[in-house]
Amino acid sequence: MREIKIYVAGPHKAGKTTVIHYLDPDSITIDYSGSGGSTTVGFDYGIVYWVPRKKKLIPLEEHRRKKDKYSDQDIWKVVLVGTPGQERFAPVRESLVRGCSAIVYVVDSADFDERALKIFREIGTYFDEGTPMVVLANKQDLKGALKGREVVMKLGVNAPVFETIAIKGKKVKEALITLLAIVRSSRYSNPNS
Repeated sequence: MREIKIYVAGPHKAGKTTVIHYLDPDSITIDYSGSGGSTTVGFDYGIVYWVPRKKKLIPLEEHRRKKDKYSDQDIWKVVLVGTPGQERFAPVRESLVRGCSAIVYVVDSADFDERALKIFREIGTYFDEGTPMVVLANKQDLKGALKGREVVMKLGVNAPVFETIAIKGKKVKEALITLLAIVRSSRYSNPNS
């Protein structure tokens, strides 16, 4: 079984925790709950399994229950590490990036501002140029949300972009599967390996 660690980053309140919880309902979050709601202060940690041949994601619990069913198939263990988005947590973001091979960058497309650009530039210093990435233009259900092409243009990146609504799971799995396919094709010359 192959294993990959994916860095889920973005500004405060972009929807990173929601994305990870959608993909792994049993994921762990270290957060703070106050009068203004909760916010991630440590990290989010989730696991999902990918079956490339079937283009399917399997939640951790399903994989545990049906391990024998998947034993003869090519399966990837996908570890999702989400980082806090507030500026003061830059040291946390930097420490969590170790071992990550790809990036899911989540932005609130209805509230895109300098914070999204600042954190994007920061995480760019942690990775080599050409690191596989997808961008999630999240919160497409909100008034004034930027389209995906507008988001990547503002970020100045040429990466696949998905117009997501994380609380409903819209396009979240598709985005992760696309990223995993990019990683697989960049690591292995034969995409069927």
